[in-house]
Amino acid sequence: MQHDRGLRSIPLVFAMLLMVGCHVELVSDYDEDLAKAVITTQKGIDSFLQSQRNPTSGTDITYDGNKGTYNKIQVDLNTLVVLARSHPNNDPTINQVNTVIESVHGLEDVHRQRGRLSPDYVDQKQKDLMMMFSSIIRTENTKKAAR
Repeated sequence: MQHDRGLRSIPLVFAMLLMVGCHVELVSDYDEDLAKAVITTQKGIDSFLQSQRNPTSGTDITYDGNKGTYNKIQVDLNTLVVLARSHPNNDPTINQVNTVIESVHGLEDVHRQRGRLSPDYVDQKQKDLMMMFSSIIRTENTKKAAR
């Protein structure tokens, strides 16, 4: 009987040794390329919004006049998604990037529908997006500190 108990514990001991030897990663590693791309994208969007809120003389603030800018922003956002998805266990960052994308799509929809963006709307959008980008950067910095 004592012998049976010892045999039954062998798989348990083996499993524990296997688990101790394995590195289980619950969150992805810090990605410097992603962090830099987030900052670059944030600057581009913020610059665009600033030009809409406080345009210089001759600046076209209509939706039609800014389609190219929206196209560039979409490419930058696609880059963020690709970088975020390139790491396993990166759902928090992926979700944050997707939230930014949804917000920018909402901005573009309003711009398309209204033709122009009101300064108050732009102010609120800038604040919202700054918080979203700050969250992504904070998440990446937390990963870096945990190394």
